[in-house]
Amino acid sequence: MIFKKLVGGIVAGLMAFSFLSPMFVLAEGETPQKIRGEESSEVKTTSITEQRKVDFCENFSATREKINNRISSRDSEFKEKKDERKSERDQKWGERRNKLDEKRDEINSRLEDYFSALEKKAKTGEEKESVNNFKTAVKEAITVRHEAIKTAIEEYRIGVEEIIINRKTSNEEMISSFKSAVEKANAQAKIDCDNGIAPSEIKADLKEALENAKEQLHQVKDSSDDIKEAIHVLIEAKKLSIEKAQEIFEEAMKIAKEKFKATLLKNDKEDDDSNETTNEEN
Repeated sequence: MIFKKLVGGIVAGLMAFSFLSPMFVLAEGETPQKIRGEESSEVKTTSITEQRKVDFCENFSATREKINNRISSRDSEFKEKKDERKSERDQKWGERRNKLDEKRDEINSRLEDYFSALEKKAKTGEEKESVNNFKTAVKEAITVRHEAIKTAIEEYRIGVEEIIINRKTSNEEMISSFKSAVEKANAQAKIDCDNGIAPSEIKADLKEALENAKEQLHQVKDSSDDIKEAIHVLIEAKKLSIEKAQEIFEEAMKIAKEKFKATLLKNDKEDDDSNETTNEEN
């Protein structure tokens, strides 16, 4: 959108000369008698043509300065927008990291209450050791998953920033080329004006040069699909990494629970055997 406004403003400014008509020329077929009869008109026409050429060049110099000011203004707006978006992205990345850490702390806090209740129920040394082992395994699984997710998000962030930096570099190079092309066209128009070239020819050449510069800028817009595809690849990679981290976490939790339950069942069986022995003795 910034590129379209930039080019549109420049073309509109340069085409402000469209109200000027080509230089007058004598029509073919006029007789010498008619020419002699209109000598004063010919002198007047030539004078008007020369004045229009002067007006064209004077207007062009003023318009050229206006164009350059407009380009500088648009360029500054473009850079400010980029800086604002960079600041917003950094803020969002930070908020995402903080939210992830807060979620981990919240889970750990709830688990502490759960582990505290288990520790109170543990009577024997073996039960207490089993609870402690289970607690350690669960915390480790949570930490591993948390770090894996953080890594996936960070790799995604780095990938996105690299794409944005490359796009920014490409944009800046394209804008620089555009500005150079416009300045070159302006300089050539000034040279043509000084050399007495017809204003209509100058305007035609200027318009063609601007259209070519505009076409080059459109290449930046055309590359947006490639950028979307690259970001989509990063999103899918992040998604797979998080899913893998979740699978590893669930497997670790399954093993920890099975070990913990096995200890509890063993102790329950030993208690049952002890009770049976006691009953038999009685």
